[in-house]
Amino acid sequence: MANIQQEIKNIKDNIKKLKDVNDERLLPLVAYKYIYLSDPEELSFSHYRDIIVDGPNDGGIDAIFSHPEEDNKLIILQSKYYKEITTKDTLLNAFRKIAATIKDLKNQQTETYKKELRHAWANEYDEDKVIEVVFLTSADISDSVISNVKSILAKEDAPFQIQIYTKIELERIIDNSNNLEPWVKNGYLEIDSKSNTCKCPNNENGIIINVTAKSLKNLYEKNDFKLFQQNFRYYIKEKKIDDKIINTIRKDGNLFWFLNNGIIIACSDYWFNGNNKLELEQFSIINGCQTTSLIGDNDFTEDFYLTCKVVKSEESNYDEFVSKIAEASNRQKAIKSRDLKSTEKSMIHLKKQLEEEPNPIFLEIRRGCKISKNIKKVKNDLYGQLILSFFLQQPAKARNSSKTMFEIDSLYNSIFRRKNFDKDTIVDVLDIYNSFTAYKNKKIENEDFKRMPDSETMIKYIHFFVLAIIGLLVKKKRNLIDIKKWKETYQEDNIKGSFINKDIVKYDSTLESFFNSVLYDLTKLFEDNKTKIGTEANFTKVSGYYPDIVIPFILERFFEDPYYAEERKGLLNLFK
Repeated sequence: MANIQQEIKNIKDNIKKLKDVNDERLLPLVAYKYIYLSDPEELSFSHYRDIIVDGPNDGGIDAIFSHPEEDNKLIILQSKYYKEITTKDTLLNAFRKIAATIKDLKNQQTETYKKELRHAWANEYDEDKVIEVVFLTSADISDSVISNVKSILAKEDAPFQIQIYTKIELERIIDNSNNLEPWVKNGYLEIDSKSNTCKCPNNENGIIINVTAKSLKNLYEKNDFKLFQQNFRYYIKEKKIDDKIINTIRKDGNLFWFLNNGIIIACSDYWFNGNNKLELEQFSIINGCQTTSLIGDNDFTEDFYLTCKVVKSEESNYDEFVSKIAEASNRQKAIKSRDLKSTEKSMIHLKKQLEEEPNPIFLEIRRGCKISKNIKKVKNDLYGQLILSFFLQQPAKARNSSKTMFEIDSLYNSIFRRKNFDKDTIVDVLDIYNSFTAYKNKKIENEDFKRMPDSETMIKYIHFFVLAIIGLLVKKKRNLIDIKKWKETYQEDNIKGSFINKDIVKYDSTLESFFNSVLYDLTKLFEDNKTKIGTEANFTKVSGYYPDIVIPFILERFFEDPYYAEERKGLLNLFK
């Protein structure tokens, strides 16, 4: 079993700059690592710096951040590093204090709150975002206390969603974040021996049968998250739905068969063992994660039945067959759009193209998969953002479209079915992205930089602007756009081949100078237009600011203004 204290120690050992931070302040980082990051290995000091606002005058908020996997959700988190919580008051006071703080922040009554909180709110909050307030603790809390708290807050009509993670839940999540086998090797379910089995009409590869809830609960308790490795995502709590299901499980089990759609299991083989047992080999629950988790996590006296569809396929097309069923049966659930494209042929083809030698890149098309640390990697939503910003010159859309790029066919095709695809260009774009990430982290850790608050904030949001600017400069150097008529062609996908000129003397220092120059320019452009724009976050997420403000300035700065002639000559040598 995972141990929260050990996890905090691991974070301190791996991120040296956090070694002197007290344990309580790092508890939110443990949650961020295992609950919100799709790859826990990506946790870095910058995450701590960007999300933690704990301290005097924090309004009860220890961390605030946009959910990295759910575009429209803002997470506000408070953590309590306690050994035990026995009453509802600790939780109620925490949620009520945060409710008051949110009200003040929305009404811009902020002078009593610390600067870091005010700044994070201004740049992360959006009226369209759902706010989820999370109470996190290293203590155990009884189900009755949690249920009582949720019931009271529901009556108070709190303007946010509520989530509570206790010690046992957080440690279980940590346990199951490790690399798991894709299938459970074997197991069984008890079945209704009195009912008939409905068989697939075309072959023996599918059945529908009634199984007992207690045998499913037993399977869950033995395997936990291992049961769901072929599902698109694990169970996501949703109070309004969960409470109704839990009530049926505990009090009206005889109605469960009528009220629930049941589960779907994919396996390599199944067979009946006597009249009341269904044996399963190499299997996974591909639909019914919520149903299984709620049955597994709740106690009930009377056993009851639920429907279970079991499917198997020939070995030759097993993975593809299972993926199709998983996608079709999960479309009605709250999964991410990128997950539904994980089996799409063009996505799989793109993945293979990027993995080819030389310079292989691993494209993550399904959340949670693990790879070697020695290979370059990119998630498919980030890949789409790189294409949108560098090639298609839409950095604001890149920041805002991590979901819609998988939903709008024309946008999806322009990103993942590019006719002008070239592996060498992608390698360079990813290198620039990673170089800017390293530059940003190094810059923010510099004490002198901390005395430049405007640039310190701006640097957090300009990743895709930097890529777009480099794409624009490459297009101009290759005469792919006319400086007088750039609006006509600047968004065309017309760059192929390597564009980084690493042969120049002092490449690394020149690239750093380029980043410095762009950061300075973007900060100044923002300051000059701050009244109209509002915040640094708005500057980089509103589509019109890049073509209206940034492009004209950059083209003049790098190709026309004689004042910068000598400086820009050196910087432009970075690209070819």
